[in-house]
Amino acid sequence: MGSWVTLHLLDERKLSEKVIPDLRSGNSLTKEHITEYLRLSYLGGIQRLNVDQLERLILQTISNIKGIVHDYDILFEKDLQLLSYKEIEDKILAMNHDERQYDYGRFFEYLIFKYCADFIPHIALGKAGAHNIYPASDIALINDIIGKSQKMAGLYSQGNMGIESWIPADDTELLYYCYKELPFEEDNQFQQSILLFLEEAFKKQLGLVIGRDMNENMIERLPPYKLASEQYWIESNNKERFLFRS
Repeated sequence: MGSWVTLHLLDERKLSEKVIPDLRSGNSLTKEHITEYLRLSYLGGIQRLNVDQLERLILQTISNIKGIVHDYDILFEKDLQLLSYKEIEDKILAMNHDERQYDYGRFFEYLIFKYCADFIPHIALGKAGAHNIYPASDIALINDIIGKSQKMAGLYSQGNMGIESWIPADDTELLYYCYKELPFEEDNQFQQSILLFLEEAFKKQLGLVIGRDMNENMIERLPPYKLASEQYWIESNNKERFLFRS
């Protein structure tokens, strides 16, 4: 069975200046945030718990997330790219054997789509994920940017389910310039979709975020159209380029 991988626009400034600092400091680990996260994601629903059970679950969830963030603090350091693939693989292996990783990965997914990304609209990338943005590209700059983003894959999710990676706004701008110069057929809807996404990211100085087998039931219920209006996407979707529900 294949993975469901999707591409979304990302307010990278808000991610780097608010979401990540608040997660690292513990400021986002409020009872209000955790209760909403559990309300949207807890299997069977929190309504089946009594008050004491819910309180214990909230405290345990906060402890799980806080522990991961502290134990794997390097995850959000800017020098992450300096680590070797072997060092990153070892971290991923350790994290995937850590039962706290599930809450950490899903809560990070919740924060991103609550504050700095929209679930709808998105582009389905297929099992190859980010590599399908520029399949079989022989352009070194494209391959370097995609490869750099994929180095993060597995660090922010549980068992490859959740946030796979993101591409910063400055790299997304470079991808846009490269993509405009690539030859492709005008009736290729996938490439047209990518180009429109990149153009929108370029105009608004946004980045891109890639999710794999995310908790759609949770993120679909978070505030929509934070980065562009619903009307804009309706008008842009006249050829059904995106997976879109109005």
